Amino acid sequence: MSPPGRPRLRERLARLSRRAGIEIRRAQPPLDRTSEPDLHPLDALYQAGPRDVLLRVRLDRCLTFGLNSFLPTAEGASPFVRTLRWAAAIDDPRYVASPMAHYYSLHPASLATLYELQPGSNPSLESLPPIPTLWPWQAEPPTILAAARAAQVAADNAEHGQPFRLVDGDPLIGPLTPAKGSFELERLVALYRAIQTEGFRIDPQGQHNIRVQLLCRGEAWRVLVQDGGQHRLAVLGALGHEHAVVQVQRSAGLGGVISRRDHLRWPWVRAGTISAEDALTAFDRMFEGRQPAYLQTWCASAWG
Repeated sequence: MSPPGRPRLRERLARLSRRAGIEIRRAQPPLDRTSEPDLHPLDALYQAGPRDVLLRVRLDRCLTFGLNSFLPTAEGASPFVRTLRWAAAIDDPRYVASPMAHYYSLHPASLATLYELQPGSNPSLESLPPIPTLWPWQAEPPTILAAARAAQVAADNAEHGQPFRLVDGDPLIGPLTPAKGSFELERLVALYRAIQTEGFRIDPQGQHNIRVQLLCRGEAWRVLVQDGGQHRLAVLGALGHEHAVVQVQRSAGLGGVISRRDHLRWPWVRAGTISAEDALTAFDRMFEGRQPAYLQTWCASAWG
């Protein structure tokens, strides 16, 4: 049942939209192609028309943690997967002793550090915080995207009944306050137990699936996880799954197809925010599931 007043609100919005010459249509459910594991995502997208596509994808083709680009496989270095495997082996997991806490302690200095740029070569990116979800193919400049990420993190916390903001930490990168870190551990372990007991759920209407962006390098491809899905993919990896169902988005804002060969057309490159060479270097590192240099000690640690 809709909350009181919700139908009237929808009717008013519809009337205002019609007066402005705008037609609002409900998004169509995604096209389900999960029964065809060898299907190239580009073929599926062409066949889907304006719809998103549900695909069954190997976890070693899923890129998580943004610019830190961890594969959520059982044997990989994903902080969430390592933390879940550690938590499953002990009775009372505490954040302070967790792999997650170690990962969050290794925080980079700026966005330029994530892009592995030479010191002094890009003052603009050196002045920005190390937010790992800022990519050169996005339409908005990094300053706008950084502000949007702060609002996004606050909204995600509020959805889970928590008052945390970006100053308390981004769940994809350190540092985190102890309270925020403890919450992230509890959230991750609770999700692990829920999926272990109830199974992994797919939304045929397309509202609550793991949404991804398609990255292409020649005929090779990967999927880059957007806002939601980082935790769910880690749970699947920790439970020993090799595949996940994801929703490839057509939207240019959060989805679409990002091709390496189009790098000179990427907005940040055209605007001079980052050089074409540096943008390609970051794309290739992410595509190959390699982490930036500041995480070498994490990847080589005994947490795996």
